[in-house]
Amino acid sequence: MKIILAAILLISSSAFAGEMFISENYSIKIDLSNSAPAIDNTNSSDAACLSCEHKIKNAWTTEDTYREVAFLTLLVIDYGQTSTIAQHPEFYKESVSAWAIGEHPSQETVNTYFSIVAIAHYGIARKLDADWRKAFQYLTIGEKIPAVVGNATIGIRMSF
Repeated sequence: MKIILAAILLISSSAFAGEMFISENYSIKIDLSNSAPAIDNTNSSDAACLSCEHKIKNAWTTEDTYREVAFLTLLVIDYGQTSTIAQHPEFYKESVSAWAIGEHPSQETVNTYFSIVAIAHYGIARKLDADWRKAFQYLTIGEKIPAVVGNATIGIRMSF
């Protein structure tokens, strides 16, 4: 749980401001007043950065952060609900993630699984090109919503 919350804080704080160096000649600067990345060309030559446009196009955006935080928020809710399932095996069984953690997972298994999912999701999103990242984030958000709503509908509450 602490890892998931730390990932949310890291993502939300690091994506809004800062500077990312592409090479010694180019860097991307993002500030709160302008979310569009800008190229700082300190010592340019056209041959020095043939892929700068590609890197700018695929830079992490504020919208990427919003989608990632939305996914991680749903993941935390799902984690809380799955923790309830783990604590009450006489009433509930896991169904959506049963292939990975079993129908009656231990709390340790739940903690490990959701920590891995949180870290892997962020890592995958960071490595994907912008269009694929957006699709990946929306698809995984779309996958989490029915699980969370379905659990809530049958009375599974969050416990941490």
